[in-house]
Amino acid sequence: MTVITLFEALWIQSAIIFSGAVILSLNFIFVYRKQHAIAKTYYIIFTSIIVILLSINAYNQNLFTEVENILYAMMAVSILLYTSNAKHRSYWGIFLVIVSLKFYRQYFKPEGFDQSFFITIQNTVVLAILLYLFLLFFNNVLMKSVKDISASQKDLYDTIDNLSVFVALFNPDGTFKVVNKFYEKAFNKKRSEIIGKHAHEIMPADVADWQEEIVKEVIDSKKSIKTKKELALANDSYFVGYGRANPILDKNGEVIAVSGYIGNVAELENIKQQLELANKSKDRIFSIISHDLRSPLNTFESILNSTKYQIITSENYESFIENLKTRFLPIKDTITDLLQWSKANLSDIQASSSMFDIKMMVDEIITFNRPVIKVKKLKISNELETNMVSADPDHIKICLRNIIQNAIKFSPPKGQVIINELEDKEYVCIAVTDEGEGISLDKINQIKEGKLVEPGIGSTGEKGTGIGLSMVTELLKKNNCDFDIKSQIGSGSTFIIKISKNTSS
Repeated sequence: MTVITLFEALWIQSAIIFSGAVILSLNFIFVYRKQHAIAKTYYIIFTSIIVILLSINAYNQNLFTEVENILYAMMAVSILLYTSNAKHRSYWGIFLVIVSLKFYRQYFKPEGFDQSFFITIQNTVVLAILLYLFLLFFNNVLMKSVKDISASQKDLYDTIDNLSVFVALFNPDGTFKVVNKFYEKAFNKKRSEIIGKHAHEIMPADVADWQEEIVKEVIDSKKSIKTKKELALANDSYFVGYGRANPILDKNGEVIAVSGYIGNVAELENIKQQLELANKSKDRIFSIISHDLRSPLNTFESILNSTKYQIITSENYESFIENLKTRFLPIKDTITDLLQWSKANLSDIQASSSMFDIKMMVDEIITFNRPVIKVKKLKISNELETNMVSADPDHIKICLRNIIQNAIKFSPPKGQVIINELEDKEYVCIAVTDEGEGISLDKINQIKEGKLVEPGIGSTGEKGTGIGLSMVTELLKKNNCDFDIKSQIGSGSTFIIKISKNTSS
């Protein structure tokens, strides 16, 4: 063979191989479109055509290279690619192509179709049958293994998908290996879009930082850890995550994966806080009953016993009655506050709106508290201009009584209490301003949230229950009224009740 002949042979072979590679690369279009059945057939047919062309070209140039034997590999591939009867047809179809190419090659050989050729064909048939049986057995074993793995995977996902927590398995590099349905729902992504990704690729940054920190800590320590974190999610929901992460070790003690679960215990945390608040309220009520009510009642009993032993005479009778009244009224107010507060917290109280004269109501409250005002020598003024408003008069009276009595209690002797009206387009704003010591911002926030606060001591030692302002907050909510407090330590306080003008005229 001359150099020119060799060059021509190689050039044609190279051109066929290059063209075949281009044609086979088009198969990725079908794979991308998930047209797998077409992709399989396309691959088998065009690969066979390329081998046939290479064989014919070689034989025509008396190059007996047995290129057709490459098709044995395609026979094996066809068994593994197809799951239906197509694998049998394609296998024996390719085998016929191999035999045909061997006959075609032998046609160009000088010895022709001799005995050794037919022995070769016989051996080829035996080889094809043995290969066929082996491939069928291997394929069945492989398919069974795949089905077992799929069944195990399905059982795994069925189990973790029914759990009401986030469950995941992580690779050592921190990527997701397995996730349950909670991840799909929470981050609006399919499971296949999550697996293989890092947390920062699918989660908000703060959640991802937390999760990756847990995985890294488990990998570094090779120990199981518990975790808890409070987060505010993007949809304004509150998430309190509580869970555990565990390392999965190989026989050498190296971490090959990390399993973990995280549950949202925000609702349980809320219930816990409510129980703590309820327990605190219970303790406060027992304190009020045991001290704030018991002490005045003991005094009340002592005064009554004094009449039994004729300690009280006709001369001091009037002062006795006045003293009795002074002792009795705080008890009455405390019991009223307790009843109203308990009803408000049990959602057992409803607002019944009607028109009433709020300026007259304030005057009545001032008159009722005149004895205490007189003792403390306070200057109290009602500067309201609006008369008629619409709300539940009993509720508003309780609120105003508590606020005005607080102003009286905490104002220093000879101090001043002003009840006036603030300008507002939407509300009738009743403001009660005192000259007391003021209230801290934390305490103001507790009052606005309707929580019980530690009772303060009045300017002359008056004691309170701590439930009055909590009750005011609840009652105003039930009347769709707003409540605001402006205060500064050492500069007094202003309590503002806002009644809507839409129903007040």
